[in-house]
Amino acid sequence: MKPKFPPGAADFSVEGTLVVEVVLGKDGHAKSPRIVQPLEAPTLSHAALEAVRRWEFEPAKVAGVPVEVIYHATIIYKMP
Repeated sequence: MKPKFPPGAADFSVEGTLVVEVVLGKDGHAKSPRIVQPLEAPTLSHAALEAVRRWEFEPAKVAGVPVEVIYHATIIYKMP
C-alpha cells in the first residue's frame, strides 16, 4: 500500500522526501515506525506512518534464522 497524498496537504503545496525508520520483526511485520526526516505538512507524516504499519516484508535472516532489522523507508511525495 502506497502512502496517500492527503487532500489537505495540497493546500500547503508541500512536496519532497520523507524518511520513516521502522523495525522489521522476525515475522516480517513492520513495527515501531517513526519519522526521521519529516516534511512541513504533518498530514504527510501521518499518512506515511499509517501505510508503513501495514507493510509486510520477507524476514531478514542470519544463518537461516529470522532476525529483526532497522529499515529506513524513503517516501517521495509529489502533488497529485
